[in-house]
Order: sequence, then structure tokens, then C-alpha cells
Amino acid sequence: MRRRKPRYERDPLTEPPDVFGNVQGGITMTEHDAAAYPENDPRRHTARLHDMLTEVAEHAREDVLKIDEPKAQALFETTAEVCQGLATAFEHYDRQSEPAWQR
Repeated sequence: MRRRKPRYERDPLTEPPDVFGNVQGGITMTEHDAAAYPENDPRRHTARLHDMLTEVAEHAREDVLKIDEPKAQALFETTAEVCQGLATAFEHYDRQSEPAWQR
């Protein structure tokens, strides 16, 4: 099993605690941590989806280097960009960093 990288890094001196209560260091939410939340808590699902999207983006970028056909390379790179953008949206939701996500 591949070891997961931290979901994202944050600056503890300039950013407030996130919705997980972390005040310093990077967040390393894993599926095990996500399971600590009840089924109806969005954090349980945002953490998992963020990790899955990040993994797909990494896989697509790795595959770009394995193929020679330019159109397929463009498709894989586009896939990586879209997945990373969605993962960033989940990150912003978790941090409540965008006006649309603030309660």
C-alpha cells in the first residue's frame, strides 16, 4: 500500500485552526481519521474525496510520462488538473477559506 502524503500544508502562524481543530503543522487526515466522524458529518466525506482525487491526479501525471501519444498525454494532464482543482475545492471547504464556504 502506498503511503499517503499530507493532505495539505498550512502555516500555523498565519492561518486559524481548521475545522479539524488543528492549529499547527500539516493536516494528515486519513481514511481512519475520517471514520472518527459520524456518517452524516461532511468532514468524513470531504477528507476521503480529497485524498482520492489527489491520488487520481498523481496517477494521471505519472502516466503522462509513460505514454508517447500527444493527445493521450493532453487528456491525462487535463484529468490531473481537473482532479487537483476539485481536491483544492474540498481543501477550501475544510478550511472555510472561501466566502462561499463560511457559515
